[in-house]
Amino acid sequence: MSDAALLDEFIAFAATPRGAVEGAFLVGRAIDPGFDVDWCRTELARLAGGAGRNALELVAHLRAQGFAGAKDYYRVGNSSLMEVLRTKRGIPISLAMVVAGVAEQCGMVAVGINFPSHFLVA
Repeated sequence: MSDAALLDEFIAFAATPRGAVEGAFLVGRAIDPGFDVDWCRTELARLAGGAGRNALELVAHLRAQGFAGAKDYYRVGNSSLMEVLRTKRGIPISLAMVVAGVAEQCGMVAVGINFPSHFLVA
């Protein structure tokens, strides 16, 4: 996909947002032309299989799966949802997208909240 086509997708997304996880897919595609949206959707659905029925169980499940903060915080791959799903390491906003994506798969409502110097999921 060309840079112009991806830019058009970002513009369309900004005009009609479809959720934070969908936005994370666009960011991932901008970082890595080989970004596989279908694989990410499948992985989020797989993780949802044992995630429980509430937020505490979901977060405990992801921790048990090995998800944790990245050691090399500023590495660009930490912003790619696909890489975070594969390595189970990421920066807070990327890990929040894992939480939100799994929550959505479980039928839970997960909303991203921009907070000064932080990103929260409620």
